[in-house]
Amino acid sequence: MLTIGSSFSDLHENLYDATCSKNIICSGLFFDPLSERCCAVQNEENETIFRLCSLDTSIPDLIFRSRRRNQIRSICFSSDFGAAIVQQDDAILDFLILTNGNVSAEFQQPPKFFKDASFIIGFNWLADRQLAIITDAGVEFCSLNVHRKSLKLLKSFAHSTSWFICFPDSKLFLFACGAATNFLHLISFQNNTISNIGSINVDFGYSAFKPRLLERDVCISSIYGHICILILKFDSSNGFATGLNIFEFPDEKQPFSSLPVFKYLIKFELFGLVGVQIVDNLILVHHKNVHKTLIFDIKMNTNQFIYCSSLQINENLVKCLKERKDKIENISNENNSINSFLYNSAWKMIQNKGFIIDMQFGIFTQIKLNLNKAVEEMKDLENIVQFLVNRSNSESELLNLLKRIILKKEINFGKVTQIIRKILYNPEINNENNSSPQKGKSLIFNYTPNLVSHNSILRCIFEPLYQHPEVDKKYLANLMIDFFLILKQRKIQIQNHYLPELLLKIVADAKMWTCLQQLLQYRVIDDSKFLAFELISLSDECPSLYQIALDMFNRRGNTDQISEALLCRGHVIDALRFTTANGGGGFREGGTTICNEGSGSQRLDKICS
Repeated sequence: MLTIGSSFSDLHENLYDATCSKNIICSGLFFDPLSERCCAVQNEENETIFRLCSLDTSIPDLIFRSRRRNQIRSICFSSDFGAAIVQQDDAILDFLILTNGNVSAEFQQPPKFFKDASFIIGFNWLADRQLAIITDAGVEFCSLNVHRKSLKLLKSFAHSTSWFICFPDSKLFLFACGAATNFLHLISFQNNTISNIGSINVDFGYSAFKPRLLERDVCISSIYGHICILILKFDSSNGFATGLNIFEFPDEKQPFSSLPVFKYLIKFELFGLVGVQIVDNLILVHHKNVHKTLIFDIKMNTNQFIYCSSLQINENLVKCLKERKDKIENISNENNSINSFLYNSAWKMIQNKGFIIDMQFGIFTQIKLNLNKAVEEMKDLENIVQFLVNRSNSESELLNLLKRIILKKEINFGKVTQIIRKILYNPEINNENNSSPQKGKSLIFNYTPNLVSHNSILRCIFEPLYQHPEVDKKYLANLMIDFFLILKQRKIQIQNHYLPELLLKIVADAKMWTCLQQLLQYRVIDDSKFLAFELISLSDECPSLYQIALDMFNRRGNTDQISEALLCRGHVIDALRFTTANGGGGFREGGTTICNEGSGSQRLDKICS
């Protein structure tokens, strides 16, 4: 179900190409949160080479050089790649101004407000020219002036800090302090204004084995449209993680108007090291000892994982690892190279979107869901459907699964209609749910289930099954009728001819004539000239449909078509009387039709022949 390496970047190889030297090992690998790329750093005698790589092969690498002073500790880029910040010292930052992918200027800058701070913990870009610098004494928000090579202080917030986490999507900051670093303070920076949200004191399972809460134990992410803080819970007897506390901001429209509240406790009885990531609203708990990943979906079940799976390596990454095994010590064969890569301690796990940086192999890659594998491996059909509805970009898998369920009648009829109701997209309701006010737009993470349009259901399920030789025709006809009624109940606008025609064909193919007559007589199916012609063509098998078709023509005022239908049946006198009563017209002369409805006459030609 989970794959790794479908897209990856070999950072050692990239540096080899960039520097044209041999046996290059990266001096450092750093993830850039705004661009979601990885920067490989190679230190030479007097300069440092930077290569910013993306998993998207259509995006070229960004390569540049700058002067070297010390070991690179961290680097991040502005969203327009016009500037970069590099930390090489405790209390000063290097700013690189980039023009056309090259360093055009450099300058150094200590903190503006917290000048007496002992060290800089970290920094984050918030916009093209806006950044946050976090020190042990607090955070300051600044704007960069590229031309003057200087920073302008916007706001500052004093708070003793041991480590911090920034969620750049919403400009949310979490500062940890206290002896056990379990006192977490939250602020947000929006529109050049600091919102002081408040503090929470977290019980993480303090013990001699686990005396402090670490940065890697905490994650901030958006799950199903809510901003959540996920904190590992540890066993006091051994210091190993046994669960995950999830705090959620309760107000979707203004999430930072109040403190997050405790929402879920996810339990996993594991012995050993774990890592947590969020992929497509799923919580992944990687277990190093057994090389397994527990998959949790809080919309489906918070008491137990929905699936346990090992990561499957893509063939291209396997090939790369085979070539790499000779260059890394303590790896003697192919299997060892693969086993040494999976779940290894050198992984730097980016907690959102499943990014992985392997510091040992120099690989930047991503964990992705294989939804086809999920359908094959998960057993409960109703759970599979709900699982797919909760995922993004799962429409094709959802339609293929439903088609298989209907064809093989894997579940009862009532549950199939429930599934259709669940997955059917209603434009009016869903568009209303998706609309949100502009104020605070950057704070809102809209989530909508992956629903399917009625046209997709028709073209990908009912139309192929109608032509399938093994389908139960009556089962399909009843299901099609229910689907049609669901559309009517929800007032979903349908195409004029396509849906009624397909419904008519499926019901007629099942020889359910009584049911078809009731649908027509009670006007469940709307009148149309097109439908009336179809009924006349079926009247040889069910004679009563002929009169229903004439009544439909009459209600619509299609007098010419009534005259032609009567003539085709040889009812000449009736046709003359009807034509005289309705002002004439509709007779045939010399093989041509004297009427304004050419397409309808062509249909009657086929019927008469």
